[in-house]
Amino acid sequence: MKLTQPSAQYKISFIEAYKEDYSKNPRDKYYESLNIEELESDFKNYVEKTIFHSQGKNQPKGYVPETTYWLVDNDEFIGRINIRHQLNEHLLRVGGHIGYDICPSQR
Repeated sequence: MKLTQPSAQYKISFIEAYKEDYSKNPRDKYYESLNIEELESDFKNYVEKTIFHSQGKNQPKGYVPETTYWLVDNDEFIGRINIRHQLNEHLLRVGGHIGYDICPSQR
């Protein structure tokens, strides 16, 4: 098991984990922002956007820079952790510096 930067090599397991977790948590803001068709057709773009967010580039309005690491086991995505570099008013009340998810079947 290891933490790694997001990578297109984990596309299939990431999408499967997304489908599994989203079906159990459809109101989770992180999952609401993802589009399954876009993930399937251009996963490389999703990975690049995720990496750019750590540099504060191309972020949606109101978002703060955050570095994302993926938890990988046996070359499959099983979770993620986001480390936010700073907080805005919303995150001061609700989110904090760390966000994370573990695929339900891996808990």
